[in-house]
Amino acid sequence: MKLTIKPYVRNLIKENGIYIAGLWILISLTIFVYVYNSQRFAENSDKILALEKEVLEYQQKAKVINDALSVGDEALESYLQVVNSLVPNAEDYFSIVYALEEIAKKTNFVIKSYAINIRTSTKNKLQLSIVGVGNDDAFMDFLKNYTFSSGRLITIERIELTPQFAGSMTLSVNFYNQKVEISSSEKAKFNEGTLAELKSIKDKITFIVKEPEEATESGYATKTNPF
Repeated sequence: MKLTIKPYVRNLIKENGIYIAGLWILISLTIFVYVYNSQRFAENSDKILALEKEVLEYQQKAKVINDALSVGDEALESYLQVVNSLVPNAEDYFSIVYALEEIAKKTNFVIKSYAINIRTSTKNKLQLSIVGVGNDDAFMDFLKNYTFSSGRLITIERIELTPQFAGSMTLSVNFYNQKVEISSSEKAKFNEGTLAELKSIKDKITFIVKEPEEATESGYATKTNPF
């Protein structure tokens, strides 16, 4: 069936064509402006959120700086000394031996031997295989205190029981140094809890930051911890 337009309707369209065209243009412009403004609003909202996040980060950094300044130079120096001792700039094998002796003395878990695992070591991690002997209490004490109390940061990768020798265990432990290249895109994860964490670690290894003792009356200087 062919659709026909009544003469009245045709004349009405002809007479008001300019108004109809204007209305169509107005509707199109309204839709365009609405879509454009919606996109701009979304973009501006994202920018505002990003700016608010950046301001919050600056406020947190300012708080950390204020907290650090309130601690005092001596405390910050002692914290820095702790960090440099736990993770030195360059690997120091003497400090590793000293750390093993220190943890053995503190826990009664005796280190019988150790060997460097060259294959699993990296430029910023030295892995050692150590054999230790001790009873259950000594080993549990070792597990509770090994991380910081020796004066070097230590992590355990693997523990193996040695069935041939009662109370003997083989552990793969890691020592770390600061030979790490940090890209400019990486940011330090330093926040208001960092100082409290450093203080907690420092309390576990207070022997590192002891002040040098005065010489005895005999004239011999008292030995102090070199780390």
